[in-house]
Amino acid sequence: MNSSESEWQETSEEMHSLWRDVFNGEETTTDLSSPCPSCQHRDLHRWFVLESAKPRIVLGVHYSGRGRVWEWCGTCHTFEHYMDGFVPTWWEEPYPVDAAELRYDPGSVEAARLQHGKKDGNRP
Repeated sequence: MNSSESEWQETSEEMHSLWRDVFNGEETTTDLSSPCPSCQHRDLHRWFVLESAKPRIVLGVHYSGRGRVWEWCGTCHTFEHYMDGFVPTWWEEPYPVDAAELRYDPGSVEAARLQHGKKDGNRP
């Protein structure tokens, strides 16, 4: 099933703290190794968009500036989206995503990720 064949759903209130534990536990990677708290598949990802490049340090962490972040599971299509957050300095866009295609859900980012994996001959 691909992202265009399913509905995206935000994390439930009950699942939010488990979701945060997983994503906060792997803060410096785009593709996480931990299983999804919702479905247990190892298909978790994150994507940032830098909107205001003003480097800063918050609680000892270096950021490039303000932006948005999507965190999602490519299998069950559960996600979280933060419209106003910080983009870490380690972030480098691993594949292009058309900014005009970005929505609240990560469907366009997931589609670009899957397409990138096909072009490289890798499984996403």
